[in-house]
Amino acid sequence: MSRRSKSKRLLVQPDPVYNSRLVTLLIIRVLKSGKKSVAEKIVYNALEILSEKTQENPIGLLEKACLLYTSDAADEEDSV
Repeated sequence: MSRRSKSKRLLVQPDPVYNSRLVTLLIIRVLKSGKKSVAEKIVYNALEILSEKTQENPIGLLEKACLLYTSDAADEEDSV
C-alpha cells in the first residue's frame, strides 16, 4: 500500500472574458505546445463569430452543444 496521500483535484478557474469554466476547458483543449495566448485568440474569435451569425449568447450555445454531445455519448455507451 502506498503511503502517499491522494492529490486533491483542482478546480479550473473561469476565464477573464466570459467568466466561464467551460470556456477555460475549451481553451485548454485547443492549447498546443503551451501557447495559451494563441489558443485564447482562437476560442474567443470563434465565439465572436458564433454570436455574430446567430445573434445569441455564445456561452449558452456552447453549453447547449456540450449537453447534447454528452447525452449522445452516454446513449452510445449504453448501447455498446
